[in-house]
Amino acid sequence: MQNVLFRAVCLLTQGEHDRRRFRRLGLDESKVVAAGNIKFDQPAIIVEKDEIEQIAGDFGIDLNTDFVFVAGSTHEGEEKILAQVFREMISDNGNFIMILAPRDPARCSLIRADFENLGIKARLMSQTPANYGQRSNVILVDSMGVLAKIYGLCNAAFTGGSLVNRGGHNPLEPAALAKPVLFGPDMSDFAEIRELLVNNGGAKTIKSGCQLAKELKFLVRSSRTQHEMGLRNFK
Repeated sequence: MQNVLFRAVCLLTQGEHDRRRFRRLGLDESKVVAAGNIKFDQPAIIVEKDEIEQIAGDFGIDLNTDFVFVAGSTHEGEEKILAQVFREMISDNGNFIMILAPRDPARCSLIRADFENLGIKARLMSQTPANYGQRSNVILVDSMGVLAKIYGLCNAAFTGGSLVNRGGHNPLEPAALAKPVLFGPDMSDFAEIRELLVNNGGAKTIKSGCQLAKELKFLVRSSRTQHEMGLRNFK
């Protein structure tokens, strides 16, 4: 591996942390450049107001009264934690809505069964809007390519793969839509982005389901904090 690296004319890294790691391997400093994370160069996510209202209507969500929490790109082991968080939140606030989008949508049926075994009624996104009127406070996203737009209607977002050891997932999607972002301790695949968002005050690291519920309860009570954290991410 080192022989291949030493033949490189130039090596571009996401950030300074990775650049230092390659330098420690012995590469010449002039050959290693911190070029930045290309995820910052992705086209801006734009979700129009009428799109948000359409999705909310399909899900039976009242944007004026409901608190919508989107847990995106979750992995096995996280959904059970989120189920317990939901039980605590719904007992405290009947207008709490959780939209859960597993990294593998094919797992939705299994997740739904697990939730129902805990007495939590969950609806699949593919069942909407046919079942409109049969409101469910838990919606499982069993479709690909829709998470970015769904972030547009949330009050707070959680980035999955971080409460289990999967390195986390990209928190820039909800951040770019001016949403407060929460994630677990393992954001190793997005370490510099995590640091940027946390240091800027738009995101928080939570270490357990109990801490996640605590932070959500605070956000439910403080629309001002929701707004301020979202703006800090957007800037």
